Amino acid sequence: MHVDKKVAVALWAIGFVALFIAGTVRVPLLVAVFGYGCVLTGSLKWALRAWRDKNARHLRVPNC
Repeated sequence: MHVDKKVAVALWAIGFVALFIAGTVRVPLLVAVFGYGCVLTGSLKWALRAWRDKNARHLRVPNC
């Protein structure tokens, strides 16, 4: 499960760097779209992992 968190953080970092570059250097719109895509994908992965973990807690059967 920690891999999902690392992937999400990496996507956020890549996305924010791309957005910073796009805003600073005035490079083509493609870099900004790529940055937004990375940030959104990272956010979705993070939210999906949290939702899955929350639901998994309710479905766990205690070991007797």
